[in-house]
Amino acid sequence: MERVVVDVQTGEINTVSLTPEEIAAIGENAPDPSTLNPLTARQLRLRLVLNCFSLDQVENTFNALGDEQGRAAATIEWEWASSFGKRQGDPIWRC
Repeated sequence: MERVVVDVQTGEINTVSLTPEEIAAIGENAPDPSTLNPLTARQLRLRLVLNCFSLDQVENTFNALGDEQGRAAATIEWEWASSFGKRQGDPIWRC
């Protein structure tokens, strides 16, 4: 596992491997997903990019959905939703 480190003065972005202690601490201190606040569209996109996922990868994942209606619903959620939380039945979570 790695974490992303951003130097706020230079804007340089690096990844650093987690120590075994850090990995264990994540497991012990992982938040309950039901208590997390939804992310704004901006926050979600930034988190994806900072964790080495391109926005093209997200769109390619939607395009790979076999169900045309599901693909359209996920794309609409991605392009138009103002926030993202793990709500039961949201099409974007099927990907």
